[in-house]
Amino acid sequence: MTTLRAIAYARSGDKGSSANIAVFGRTPANYAWLKQHLTADQVEAWFKPLGVGAVVRYDVPNLEALNFVCRACSPAVAVARCASTPRARRSAGPAGHAGGPAAGRFRSTD
Repeated sequence: MTTLRAIAYARSGDKGSSANIAVFGRTPANYAWLKQHLTADQVEAWFKPLGVGAVVRYDVPNLEALNFVCRACSPAVAVARCASTPRARRSAGPAGHAGGPAAGRFRSTD
């Protein structure tokens, strides 16, 4: 079994009360797998303990990426938690860390 880190990488940022996470497939086949398996609901469930609201997924096919926009995310909360909590540091999760409770949901069979 392959970890998500092996097939994708991510970038993130925030503006106002929203944050975004862009997950890029390393190859066209990896992007196709991500499109089929990585959902907004999964990302929302993963980040919910950090106080993140609804998550919306936007497909960005020209970049072979998925962009997840996290609503109702206080920048102060996001920055503080991402810098200081083990769960937040693991939250590279959807884009790569093999640990954490959601790891099994984010694995490729390629």
